[in-house]
Order: sequence, then C-alpha cells, then structure tokens
Amino acid sequence: MTLLATRMPAREYSVRRELFRSRLCHRAMGTVLMDNSETDLAACVAPEDLPQGDFVAILSVVYEYPSFLWCSDSAMAPREELVRLRYEGVGGGLPLKIKAVCLPFVFVKDPAGEHRTLDARMCRLARLSSGYARRVWKTMRRMRRQRNSVHEART
Repeated sequence: MTLLATRMPAREYSVRRELFRSRLCHRAMGTVLMDNSETDLAACVAPEDLPQGDFVAILSVVYEYPSFLWCSDSAMAPREELVRLRYEGVGGGLPLKIKAVCLPFVFVKDPAGEHRTLDARMCRLARLSSGYARRVWKTMRRMRRQRNSVHEART
C-alpha cells in the first residue's frame, strides 16, 4: 500500500515488486541473494577508437564471395556483385590485446602468444572490460604453459 501512495510509476513499481518477491523466495528457500554481483558488458567499438593496449574480441566477420560462385544464379545478383556473409561468434569472446593500429588494420596478440592482423573493415570488434580480459588472458596462458610442460615431459 505504501508503494501506491507515493505515486510511483508503474514500471518502477513492478520492478520493486519483483525484487521483493525474489527476496522472499530466497528467504523461504534458505539461499542468499547476492546484491553486489557485478556484470561487465562488452561494447562495440569503432576502429578509430581503438588505442594500443586495449583488449578486444571479434564479434563477427564478413566474408565476401563473387556472386557467380553463388549457385551460378544470375537472377539473384549481377555477376560482378559480391555476396557478403556475416559469421557471428567467430572468436568466442577470446580477448585479443591490441599491439598497433594502422587503419584499417589492427595488429593483435592472443593469449597463446600468436600475433595476427585484423582488417577492421571485415571484423566487428567489441572492447572488453580490463578485469574480464585479464582474467581470461591469465587463465589461458596458464593452460598453455601446462600443456607445453606436459608435451615437453613426453618428449
């Protein structure tokens, strides 16, 4: 009743009601509700906003094929036109550290220590939070070292 008396907007009222219900449900089940949990969000970034040292991930890659390879159907597209296919989730969120930028190319290093060049015209990149990127980077490097030590022990 007190929530309605303050003339709260309907949306805010429903959010507070759901939060109150979830807290009651957690108390009844004997679980703990973590209010201080923090979720990071990767943000799409334009190639000109990429500074050296940032961590990025590949969101999607565009591949271009000549239309005459596309089922040889000239009714779909003229012969000289390109067919563009976008592949989502190519990198799986793998953090890549930016070593150098010379638009449209971005020189990056992956956690395995391998370097490669990305064409920013064909890749959609997302800036990762430094906490997430460093944690994944550190874990992947540790896994690589363990694999290398096991491999060296076998040989």
